Amino acid sequence: MLLATAGHVDHGKTSLIRALTGQETDRLEEEKRRGLTIELGFAYATTEQGSRLGFVDVPGHSKFIRNMASGVAAVDVALLVVAATDGVMPQTREHVALLGIFGIKRCVLIVSKVDMLASDERDSVIADIRTDCKQILNDNGLDTIAQYEVSATTGQGIDQLRGYLFSLADAFQQEPESGLFRLAIDRAFSLKGTGTIITGTVYSGSIKQGESLVILPSGLQGRIKGMHVDGQEASQVQTGSRVALSLTGLAVADITRGQWACSTDQTTVTQQADTKIFLLSRSGTLRHWQKVHVHGGATMVPARVSLYDKRSIASGESAFAQIVFEQSQHMVFGDRLVIRDQNAQQTIGGARVIDPNSERNKQHRRGRSQILQLLDQESANIALDNLQNKTNEPIDLDRFRQSRNLSEQELDRLDSMKDAYVISHQVAKNYSTNLVGTSITRWLVSKSRTRLLSNRLLTEVTEFHGNQPQQRGMARRELLVQCDCVNGLGQIVFLTLLHEDQLRQYGQVVSLPNFIPQLPGADKQFLKDVNMDITDDNLKPPSLSALAERLKLDPEDLTERLARLEEAGFVIRIAKNRIYHPAAFNKLLEIASSLADEAQSNELSGFDAKTFRDRSGIGRNLTIDVLEYMDQKGFTRRLGDRRVMRDNTSAQLRAG
Repeated sequence: MLLATAGHVDHGKTSLIRALTGQETDRLEEEKRRGLTIELGFAYATTEQGSRLGFVDVPGHSKFIRNMASGVAAVDVALLVVAATDGVMPQTREHVALLGIFGIKRCVLIVSKVDMLASDERDSVIADIRTDCKQILNDNGLDTIAQYEVSATTGQGIDQLRGYLFSLADAFQQEPESGLFRLAIDRAFSLKGTGTIITGTVYSGSIKQGESLVILPSGLQGRIKGMHVDGQEASQVQTGSRVALSLTGLAVADITRGQWACSTDQTTVTQQADTKIFLLSRSGTLRHWQKVHVHGGATMVPARVSLYDKRSIASGESAFAQIVFEQSQHMVFGDRLVIRDQNAQQTIGGARVIDPNSERNKQHRRGRSQILQLLDQESANIALDNLQNKTNEPIDLDRFRQSRNLSEQELDRLDSMKDAYVISHQVAKNYSTNLVGTSITRWLVSKSRTRLLSNRLLTEVTEFHGNQPQQRGMARRELLVQCDCVNGLGQIVFLTLLHEDQLRQYGQVVSLPNFIPQLPGADKQFLKDVNMDITDDNLKPPSLSALAERLKLDPEDLTERLARLEEAGFVIRIAKNRIYHPAAFNKLLEIASSLADEAQSNELSGFDAKTFRDRSGIGRNLTIDVLEYMDQKGFTRRLGDRRVMRDNTSAQLRAG
């Protein structure tokens, strides 16, 4: 069990730990000379039943709030120390606020230096301190589980307090190990014969001697060659422990205070995180884009607060906000952050991380508060279920797993995984949606939502055929808008239906696979005549002037008849004097896609017109017409004299 002191400077925190354990926590010469705790100090004790207690002695002075914050972030119980000679002081209040910000729920109230009170005032002074402290603790969400009066000088109350803390340790139930290993580094140094050593508190998970770890946000990796837990050698460390790890493969210069040592499965690094931010009472107003200092783990970094739905929030209020850091940070869901003012002089509030993988763009901000409301669940299972069934977005599974700091085994055990399809990166890449990034390996989509959207798309197309039997199909854009499938999960569902041949796309219209438009008799015969030249494998169809001559039709009459076939989706007009069979045009798209892939593999940006002409064999003039049509319809994008494929192109390749 891990305990941490809290309280104003010179209220006897260090003396108390010395009296309880017999160990000195001030290790710096400056600390001993000034009688002032500057860095975190540590002491350990063992009960008769073998339970271990770790004591974290934190600085009380306002200049060292950063150190205090890093010391209390992962403790189980706080020890609030208030000197009977002073009572509640400014740092008493700030420390209690920090305890609340970090989510600590239990506190032992200790009135120190009681030997310095006159006997006739003792009872009333202690009663007043208890009343004040209980109110402050209650206002910050902490329960007072016990209270003691002590003197580190005379020993009064020390044995009773030690006995109580030992009984707490013996009854303490360690939470089941969960999550990936994360350690907040508060020291990095070197010892001759040992090498690089890091110390810190384990926030989650466990790790064994000999395993590899990664330093975040730098991404450098090393291996553990030795470990000490609570001052004793160990072969494994776990959540809540004070740890010293000796490392190979990393130099002291590679590591700084405030970084994290993590399992190699945990690689989350961010420069902006979505949070639920809340202000303390009497903190003043926090404005949108205001500069602040943020404490998280053992680090402090300048940042700005970008409020999602408001221009400002007042004392005691909370809101969803994106925190934008000046340097990259590592954090996961549930991490607690301390918000101080621009000059880092006053604690104004705190924040709880909801999504560390936030983005800086307008599209991301749209409706973001509603998404954060769904994600803001202690249960990863509920959060995943909310995303699947209350949004129309596919889920980047690896991003979700890491943001919640889950192992693969923990992810697989989530109930929400049972009602989902996992789409691999390769399949998603084949769909070429605008959701696919180079780092994404798996998408998760809800089975029930997928079925719902599939049925809507198929029903909409079926009804269109019934109402418009003469049309080749429904306009693609109209279909996607009406079924809410323009982006996200809806787009993947639509492209899946194309992939599985439950829908077909002809140019820009969509139909059922076996649907044949009911053309008037004259147009049916005309289509047969046209298809003698405009076939599904002819990449060099005749010009319209040549076709008019063969069919013995006036050019204007030919153009009018072709317009009806084009509207019905039987031909594609790429230029004033050129038409293609949809299947033949798709063959040209396949050639363009292949050339783009080959260029990418050779680290080139797209393909040029000459390469396309040579591969397709259609000649220079027709090549220009075809490529300009592809640009116009959004299949390709021109970059100088080269072209790259747009995201939705491969879906078109399977159409027709």
